[in-house]
Amino acid sequence: MNKLDGIGDLFKTNRVNRGLTLTDVENSTKIRSKYIKAIEQENFDLIPGKVYVKGFIKSYAKFLEIENNEEIKNFLEENIVKTLDIEKTGAFQVNNRSSLKGLQKKYITVVLSLIAVLILFGVQNIYDKHFKVEISPPPAPKDNGIPIEKPPLEEPPIEEDITTQLPEKIVLTMEILDLGPAKEACWIQVYSDNTLNFEGTMYQGDIKIFEADAKMKIILGNAGVVKLLLGEKDIGIPGKVGQVIDKEFTLDDLNS
Repeated sequence: MNKLDGIGDLFKTNRVNRGLTLTDVENSTKIRSKYIKAIEQENFDLIPGKVYVKGFIKSYAKFLEIENNEEIKNFLEENIVKTLDIEKTGAFQVNNRSSLKGLQKKYITVVLSLIAVLILFGVQNIYDKHFKVEISPPPAPKDNGIPIEKPPLEEPPIEEDITTQLPEKIVLTMEILDLGPAKEACWIQVYSDNTLNFEGTMYQGDIKIFEADAKMKIILGNAGVVKLLLGEKDIGIPGKVGQVIDKEFTLDDLNS
């Protein structure tokens, strides 16, 4: 849409007749002077966009009070409006083609996805049918009417207390034996836990029991006539007739 005789000269003639410069028009209409000059020279390609061409022409015509001029109306109708309609139609067609392409792409994507799902489902079915090994549970035992005896439940073994009960005290029993026609006797001294417990003479047939908590010491003047019993352990005769001996006993001796 280049030069058309008459429209540009109409604007320029009216401006000059009013004594206005391009700068005066720019200040009043806010349209840059180079676009006003382009309208007067009908060089509309300098104006960016056909919408601006129409707007600038109408504003400039209104400013010069020639907006009702038939020549200007016809120019806008024949050149600007139709051009805009053609551009809109072309843009719409392009948009329609783009939309159709977008729809086609979406349709193809959906179809390919469905095909992929069907293929995967088919492969899974083939695998399950021909290759998958099914593990069956073992068959339940048949009931032949014969009661099945259940093994008796074993009771947990009772833990025996193997801890040896140590005696709480030393218990020593002395007995003077009858070894011959003469009456036997023995002088004795007994210490229980380092304390003198007994000192004296025992005669044939005498029996005495002595106790101590931890340690016992005895001195026998005639060891051959004395029989000793430590707790329940028989020590026997500790020496010979007329022999003097001394012995010590502890709690450990009761278990040795």
